[in-house]
Amino acid sequence: MFSPLGPPEGTFVQKIREAGRLTGVGKREQGFYLLDLKRRKLYLDEGCTSFRQFVRLNTDLEPREANELVRVAEDLEELPVIDNAFSDGLLYWSAVRAIVRIATPRTEDEWVEFARSNTVYEVEKKVASLKRGDRPRDGGFSGGPVWFPHKFKASPELHQAIECLQAVLSLCLPPSVPPGGR
Repeated sequence: MFSPLGPPEGTFVQKIREAGRLTGVGKREQGFYLLDLKRRKLYLDEGCTSFRQFVRLNTDLEPREANELVRVAEDLEELPVIDNAFSDGLLYWSAVRAIVRIATPRTEDEWVEFARSNTVYEVEKKVASLKRGDRPRDGGFSGGPVWFPHKFKASPELHQAIECLQAVLSLCLPPSVPPGGR
């Protein structure tokens, strides 16, 4: 099936896109069936006591990924324009996964157009800066700094290393204060 020399010259991009499309369609189908299995508790028929156990024993997915596929499948039930655009090959799966977090039946047409005219990276960046129900043209990413809060427990040694690294980095980065202060 795969030649060690690869596809003929000029078809690499086409083959990469085809493989990506197959992967996306597979994820959509997997999400559809996992959602049905979870809703109907069919995992019990397979001798499993939970959806999580079923996923661990019967798929190559991590439970987190399976839950994400189920979430997207649920969202697509309420967003037929996005689902149809994906089915018609107009959207990448990664873009669909991102925009269903934000889109509503009222805004999904705009999100489909936005996803069709922007890269997946741009779509994900835009979605990360908005909340459910927002439109693509609403505020969002302005190119300014993005802050990622982290909360974790650290040993005294790790805490000291983080403090030292923060001090060194503060000398290299432009001065700015994250939202909420330091």
